[in-house]
Amino acid sequence: MSHSTPDRAAALFRERFEVAPSVVVEAPGRVNLIGEHTDYSLLPVLPCAIDRSLAVAAGPMRSGRAQAVSSSMGDEVDLPISPDGGTDGWGRYLAGALNATDHGLDGLAVAVASDLPADAGLSSSSALTVALVGAVLAVSGVEIDLDRLVSAASAAERSVGIEGGTMDQEVIVHGVTGMALRIDFQPPSRTLIAVPEGLRIVVAH
Repeated sequence: MSHSTPDRAAALFRERFEVAPSVVVEAPGRVNLIGEHTDYSLLPVLPCAIDRSLAVAAGPMRSGRAQAVSSSMGDEVDLPISPDGGTDGWGRYLAGALNATDHGLDGLAVAVASDLPADAGLSSSSALTVALVGAVLAVSGVEIDLDRLVSAASAAERSVGIEGGTMDQEVIVHGVTGMALRIDFQPPSRTLIAVPEGLRIVVAH
């Protein structure tokens, strides 16, 4: 069996909830090549997505609750489908994703798998919120608009106390293999820039 993060998330979902997930959403990490800490000042940045990722497998439940399990983040999460605060740990990200979307779900089951190291400057928290928001929207049958996904994921991340711009969410959602993504904020625009042939970007953690 493949050890990709989507396959691992789907396998964990089946193991925990005893059914197949209805959707699996994968979100890569990112590195920033030019423009560190300038996005929230509305100045240009040049990030690119990387080949490490986080995946969320999800499906509906009729429990009035959102339940989540992770292969790497510790305790299971069990919270109301419409959270109103008081959530600890990584469940805050799931609560933020639920609150940032007009989902209309009766309940939600989630499994998370990742080969993206946390606390490494690779935007694992942004990958988590993008994947969670995408999964919530997909399970609820909402057609996913990519710009809406960026803004909802950014709002979800801010709700847990991470203040920043939208660079991470933009490149996670709009990144393309072999390309860096120039992001301008004033006025807003995105430009794909090819990574030169033979160039490799090495991240040491």
